[in-house]
Amino acid sequence: MPLKKRSRTEASSSSNPNGAKPNLTVIYGECFNERHKPDALEHFKEFEHYQIRREHRPQLSFLTSDAFNFRYLGQLRECMLLPYLRLPARYYHNLVLIFYSNARCILDEAKEEIVVMESYLLGKTFRITPKVIADSLGIEDMGLADKGPQRHHPLVSVRDLDAHDRFLHLLITWCFRPSGGKWSTIRNVDNFWMNFFRQNTRPNLAWIIFIEIVDLVRDHHLVSVKSFTYGIALSHIFEKLKIDCSTDLAIPLTDPINDKSLRKVKFTLFNGECVRNNDLPQGVPPADAEDALQAPFAPPPPQALSLDPIMQYLDGKFASLVTHMDEQFATINTRLQALETRQSSMDLTLNAFRGE
Repeated sequence: MPLKKRSRTEASSSSNPNGAKPNLTVIYGECFNERHKPDALEHFKEFEHYQIRREHRPQLSFLTSDAFNFRYLGQLRECMLLPYLRLPARYYHNLVLIFYSNARCILDEAKEEIVVMESYLLGKTFRITPKVIADSLGIEDMGLADKGPQRHHPLVSVRDLDAHDRFLHLLITWCFRPSGGKWSTIRNVDNFWMNFFRQNTRPNLAWIIFIEIVDLVRDHHLVSVKSFTYGIALSHIFEKLKIDCSTDLAIPLTDPINDKSLRKVKFTLFNGECVRNNDLPQGVPPADAEDALQAPFAPPPPQALSLDPIMQYLDGKFASLVTHMDEQFATINTRLQALETRQSSMDLTLNAFRGE
């Protein structure tokens, strides 16, 4: 799915940044490609003021719970999107910024289509393609990624969404296409993503991430608000590419998307269903958004490890080893006896030859 060159008038806009001010901990001399020098540091000063759009990950115990019975859980499994949602909720702020600073787009032989992203970190030049993204994140490089004609639903407000579509919208704005907090409105890109699930089609997340990164790299100087996205995915890719990320401090991201998130947007779990607060029966109070997580969605306590199966397995292996050693010892003993008999026969022959 090649990417065409694009004019300035087609540049995408960026959302407000949510990250903290960068605190550089990496050594400049190990993070910039030689081709950028001697102006590498001057070039990076522009990126020091960029932010990484905040992300959140869903609480899987709630997402997969029977109590919530998420309408789109089957599609998430079929489309191999759950591994992406399981990525550790952390990112390397400075390394992600330096990746974007050093990144460049590589065109195909016809000089018309962008096929590779190349960057440089900590003495290592590496390339990112949709296949590299898919392999690193545990997802598949297949499905649709083109923002072609879509059958958009006439939604103008998140108030038109039921609990399941609202939760899906939170996954889109915080995970699949982080918007930096624009979760209270429905954007065109949100409709683009929601149509994948409404129409039961497979999104190619690897290509969508690649396209977004390419757009940010080639258009960052055209946008008014400076922020980058997919910090979690890029940080995980760095680790898979064996880049020493210990030089930067990993920033953890808290507040998972769960039942508390739905309570914040005015939904309450009632009689096994998530009901909008305005639709609750008279006399039923809405859930407090600041309540602790409800018991059905709390992670299950760790189970004690039973050593009995392990010990039985080891006993069987040890008995098998003893039997094998006994068999080998018997074989060796038989061969030694044969050698002794042969040696005695040779001695008798030799003595007879000497006339003794």
